[in-house]
Amino acid sequence: MPGFSGNVLVETPVGLMSFDELRAQSNQVEVKNETGDHRAELIVERYTGMMIDMGARHLVMPDQLMRVSPFPFDTWRPAREHFAGYQRVDFDGDVFDLHVLSFQPRDHHFLLGNGEVAHNKNDARNCEFRASKSVQKVSNLGSIMRFIRSMLKH
Repeated sequence: MPGFSGNVLVETPVGLMSFDELRAQSNQVEVKNETGDHRAELIVERYTGMMIDMGARHLVMPDQLMRVSPFPFDTWRPAREHFAGYQRVDFDGDVFDLHVLSFQPRDHHFLLGNGEVAHNKNDARNCEFRASKSVQKVSNLGSIMRFIRSMLKH
C-alpha cells in the first residue's frame, strides 16, 4: 500500500497544498503534474507501520513508487530504494495517495513540494500492462490491414 503522511505538500494549480488541506476540500481535487492540471481522486487509508522521512518529517510509505529518471525513460522505484539512506520512523495514522484521473499513462504522476515525483495510485505495472496491450492492438490492426490488402489484390 503506497502513500504519504498528511503534511506532505503536493503541487496544485493554486500552489502547494498538504494532503491534509486537500482532504478538507473533497475526495476529488485538482493537481498539477508535468503534463498539466488534472482531476485526481484523493485516497485516505489508516496505516500503522514503518515510513521513511523524506525530510522535515514528510513521510512516505516504503512501497510508494518514486521516479528516479525523467521522461522519456520514466524509471520508477519503491521509496525504500529511492530513499535508501533516509531515516525510518514508526507511524500510526492516516496516509494519503492520489489517483490522477486520466487514461493516458504519461499523466499518472503528481509533483511533491520537495521536488520529487510520485506515481499515481494505480501502480506502474498496470501502466506497463496497458501499454503492452495497446502495442498488441496496434500490431493486430497491422495484421488485419495486411490481410485486407492481400484480399483486395486477388
